Order: sequence, then C-alpha cells, then structure tokens
Amino acid sequence: MAGEGYRDSKLSEKSFRLALVSLSKTVHELNPKGVSEETEGAIPFTKEETLFAKAVESYLSAFPKSDYCPEVAFDLALLNFERRHFDSAREKLAEGINLYPQHAVSKRSALLLLDVLNRQKSYAEILTVGRGLLNDPRLSLAASQRREVVRVLRETELKSVALLEEEKEYEAAGRGYLRYFESYGAMDPKSSEKALFNAGVNLDRAGLEGQALSAREHFLKAYPKSPFRKEVEENLLNLYVRTGNLESEEALLSTMRVQKGIPAFQYLSYSLRVADLRSRRTGAPSSLLLANAYQFAIKHQVALKKDPSGADALGRLRHWKLEEKAKEFHALRLAGTQQRMEKILTRKLTMLKEMETQATKQISLGGEWGLAAMASTAAVFREMASEVESVPIPPALSDSEAKEYRERIKESLVRPFNEKAFSLSSRCVELADRHKIVSSWVTKCHDQASLSSENPPPARQVADSSSF
Repeated sequence: MAGEGYRDSKLSEKSFRLALVSLSKTVHELNPKGVSEETEGAIPFTKEETLFAKAVESYLSAFPKSDYCPEVAFDLALLNFERRHFDSAREKLAEGINLYPQHAVSKRSALLLLDVLNRQKSYAEILTVGRGLLNDPRLSLAASQRREVVRVLRETELKSVALLEEEKEYEAAGRGYLRYFESYGAMDPKSSEKALFNAGVNLDRAGLEGQALSAREHFLKAYPKSPFRKEVEENLLNLYVRTGNLESEEALLSTMRVQKGIPAFQYLSYSLRVADLRSRRTGAPSSLLLANAYQFAIKHQVALKKDPSGADALGRLRHWKLEEKAKEFHALRLAGTQQRMEKILTRKLTMLKEMETQATKQISLGGEWGLAAMASTAAVFREMASEVESVPIPPALSDSEAKEYRERIKESLVRPFNEKAFSLSSRCVELADRHKIVSSWVTKCHDQASLSSENPPPARQVADSSSF
C-alpha cells in the first residue's frame, strides 16, 4: 500500500501533511482556479496536479483517521471539478460527505456536488441527492445553505419539467408545472406564476380540458394583474366554448370588457361565437347577447372598421339588427278596417325608411354582409309591393273608381317598391360579379331580381373575395 511505503521511509503524518500543503500551494499558484464555461470536456492534469492527486490518495490511504483527511479530500475533489473531471469530482465529493458528514467542509461539498450534477445535466439525481442532503441529520446544514439547496431543487425541478415540454410530454409537463406551483408558490412567486400559466397550456395540449380550465381559472384568481392575464383569458374563453360552458364564458367576457382585457373585435368575435353555440343548443337565437353585442359594436364602430375581423363582426351585427327589424315589419299585416290599414301602412313605410338607412350603413362595409343587406332589404321591398297590391279595394267604390284606385296604388307604391327591390338585388349581383364574391346571398339577390323584373340579370359563377 502506498501509505505503508511512506511509513517505511519514516515519513511522519505531520511531514506528509506539510508536503501536501506545499504541493497544494504550488498547484494553485501555477494553475488558476475555476471551471471555464467555454471549455468542453475534461482538462488534463498538469505534472504538478498529477503528483498532488497521487499524494492525496496516498495520504488518505496511509492516515484515514487524520483530522486533515476531510480538507485534503475536498481539495482533490475541487481540483477534479476545476479541471472538469466531473465523474471523478462527483465520486469524491459524495464519498467525502459520507465519510465526514459532520465536518464543516462537507457542507461545501454538498453544494459543490449539486453543481457537478447540474453541469452533467443529471437533473433527476439533483432532486434525489438534494432532498437527501436536506434530510440528512448528520450534515446539520446552516439556514443559508439549506436555502441554497432548496433554490437548486426549485430551479432543477423547473428545468426537468421544461425538458418534458420540449419532448412533447404535455400531460407530464402540465402536472409538473402544477406541482412546482403548489410546492414553491410562496417562495418563488415569479417562476410560480409562469409555471401555473404553462400548466394550463400543457394540460390543454394534452387534451385534459377540465384540468386546463381549472388551472387557468386558478391563474386569474392568483395573478389578476399578471402580464399573461389577457392570453389566459382568451385561452379560457376558447375552453369554455369547447366544453360548452357558455354561462362562464359570458361572465368572463363581461369582466374582460370592463377591464378592457381584449380588443373590441375579439370581444365581438367571442360574443358571436357564444351566441351561435347557444342558438344551436337551444334552437333559439340568443337575442339578449346579440343585442348587447350590437350596442357595443355601434359604440366602437370606428375602431372595428380598422380591423377586417372587426368590420366583419360589425357587419354581421348590423345585419342581425336589420333582420330583427324585418321580423317586426313582417308581423304587421295590412288588414282590418280602412282606417287601421292606413295606420299600419304609415308605420310600415316608416320602418322601410329605417331599414333602408340601416342597410346603407351595412352596405358601406362591403363584403358578404354588404350583399346580405342588399338581399334582405330587396326582399322587404318585394314583400311590401306584393302586400300592397293584394290589399282589398274599399267596397264603396264603383268599378271605374276601383280600377283607378288599383292604378294609383300600382303607380305610387307597387311599382316603386318593385323597382327598389330590383335595383338593390341587381346591384348585389353586379358587385359580387365584379369583386369575385361567392355567397348564398348572391343567389338570393338573383332570385329577388328575377321576381322584380321581366329581364333579370344573368346568373354568374364567381370566385371568393372578402370585400368590395
């Protein structure tokens, strides 16, 4: 054994120790300390370092119970660390902690061991070793050292979860982020905030909609002023729609608008989507939701017109309002006494003007909803012409008076209404043809034009476009 050789040469432990101290000083003076972050791979030992390493091994073997063993063993482990001999450093640090747990140098060894494992990207081992160090009663780590170990564990756990996300292990990543939030939320608010955000994203990607929804709702409660709030709200809205939780989506939409959490066009887009889903579920239109959305759209129409999505939503809501007015128009029938019919006719003529004004604003937006306004308004004028033409002649009129009455009605009301219907529907077909728009409204316009004229415009097949 090497130690026996030293004893044979009558080299005392004290002399050996002094020789090691001198050799250690030489090593550190000739070679700067520190691990270069730019250097890849192990750095070979110099002649002096090799001699020092062999001398330390001999000393530890010859004098295992010496009070100098913990320090010199650490020096050798540190040299291996500084020269990037990480496997050797790791082995010697772990051995030193196990052999000399109560020595002060072992506390330094504990933190250095975690550093070695981090450089080797052995994240699972960091978690195992770190928890073991915290729970080892022999070490008696100081409060500051325990905090440092906990910090390393936190950061390592976050790295481990991020790697799962990179590998598209979304369910495991989502659960890992949740675990991090629950474990370290109080001591690491900033990272925990991002962890809870990432938990919702990954659980959603994994198809765990219920858990993703819960994580995002928790996020909004825990971090109401987070810079991620808007994105979480939008993701949550999508989840509410996908899971059919329309009541929660409506409540969140109201909150978001009060807080100005989303742009106007996005708010309208979500509102319309909820209205569509509610309509499909109940079989009836969501009139209250659409009415609120319409009022909002009119208030913010200047801003909405600047965005294609906003303009589309504004057009759709204007058309909804036009259709609501048309339903009221259809419900009024020219029937009853002459006096009553005259009142109803006056009311319907007023409504026609109102609808024409609404339609003009809608048409100015262009696109499909402009065509829809022309088709719907043409249908109302066409209906009015037909209804007026069918009104019973007052019974007190003679045959000649009745004929004259019919002619006056035809010239003053029926013909103008039909001409208006034809003008709108023809313009609709012409614009669709010119701007290559495909829409069911074009077919309706062509039908209205056919009903309102003996020479309807020819049907044309046109291609897609979104605006005039």
